[in-house]
Amino acid sequence: MIKMKPNKFNFLTDTPDPVCAYKWGWSTIFLQQGKTSSCHRTFSDTITPETFSTFHNTPTKLKTRQSMLNGDWPGHGCEYCKDIEKSGGKSDRIDLNNHIDIDQYIPVELQNDNTAINVQPTMLEVYFSNLCNMNCVYCDYRFSSTWENEVRKHNLVNIDYLNNLLLSKEDYEKMLSEYWRWFKDNAKKLKKYNVLGGEPFFQPELYKNIDFFEENPCPELIMTVFSNLKVDEKRFRETLDQIQNLVNRKHLRYFRITASIDCWGPQQEYVRTGLNLKQWEKNFRILVTEYPDIKVELHGTLSCLTIKTIPELLRLRNELNEGKLSSQKVNVTHNLVTNPKYMAPGIFPEGYFDADFDRIINVLPDEYDKEIMSGYQNTINRKPYEHDKILKLKEELSIIDKRRNMDYKPLFPWLEEFK
Repeated sequence: MIKMKPNKFNFLTDTPDPVCAYKWGWSTIFLQQGKTSSCHRTFSDTITPETFSTFHNTPTKLKTRQSMLNGDWPGHGCEYCKDIEKSGGKSDRIDLNNHIDIDQYIPVELQNDNTAINVQPTMLEVYFSNLCNMNCVYCDYRFSSTWENEVRKHNLVNIDYLNNLLLSKEDYEKMLSEYWRWFKDNAKKLKKYNVLGGEPFFQPELYKNIDFFEENPCPELIMTVFSNLKVDEKRFRETLDQIQNLVNRKHLRYFRITASIDCWGPQQEYVRTGLNLKQWEKNFRILVTEYPDIKVELHGTLSCLTIKTIPELLRLRNELNEGKLSSQKVNVTHNLVTNPKYMAPGIFPEGYFDADFDRIINVLPDEYDKEIMSGYQNTINRKPYEHDKILKLKEELSIIDKRRNMDYKPLFPWLEEFK
């Protein structure tokens, strides 16, 4: 039986629940891996330079859209949102479906035909390469060249597998060429454009994007770059000057930098190996106080290693907002870690992190943010206790510590003491 339309996107398109704006409007592309998905939560399809132009309408994407039109959850990673919604929380799907500008993100084909499954994207998210200057413990070689170098040095992964997973330099250049060919023809049709890494400030593709928009104004486009802010101040300022110039000249609707940060203190420097919080805070303050035309937000990953020191990060955000040191209100968003599974908070007994969530929610000033965080808490508490994965977590951290000359035990004594 078709369910009632629960949100703005379903209402505007006259489609049933659980139809998702991500499935129709959004595509994530992992260029160096030759992969694409309907969002970064779902399983990926392979793309090649020859098939690149069909990245938004792969057989899997068409099939999952049809499943949703039939009133079914399609699987393939959509369980992430399904589980949060079953827990009473606000999932990525619900958040986007009710976005204030969601009417702008509906593909024209769906506007004309509410059964259309072959459509053109309105939102694009691109991971150009894994070039990165950090190796966060929950990341891997697909998204960090520093991780890749570590993996190769210590023979942690079969080299043939690794070489097949990441495109060769020659094949990557072919894929990149097809990307820019498509982008030149379709950029003006996009409403949202996200660039991730690796670390974009270290990738030449970010600067090619800036040059592209210098020559090809897209005044209706919102561009977002996700950065760890581990950037030399001179390079940081020079790049921000270029970006602010694009915005001031209305070559973009606006530009946002999403500063990646999970929690605070030495625990964060451990989790995001290579991070220097003094440098991060200095660059962050430069961004929010000196560049009023560039929007800013914080985004973090909820893992069992980050939850306990999130309040300290939120206090820094609140200080900026309440003290009016920032030229704008800085929002904070989160997502639950999905891999590696032994870092998921849900492996611990039900209620284990409840006191920590109470502290987080108490620091959050907005009811909407409190509701989202409560949804994450409920989702974590619904997961089955998995003692073997906690043992795996300790084992893997000990292995990482040995390679990197670190020690998790003084920073996470609660984990060491957990029996």
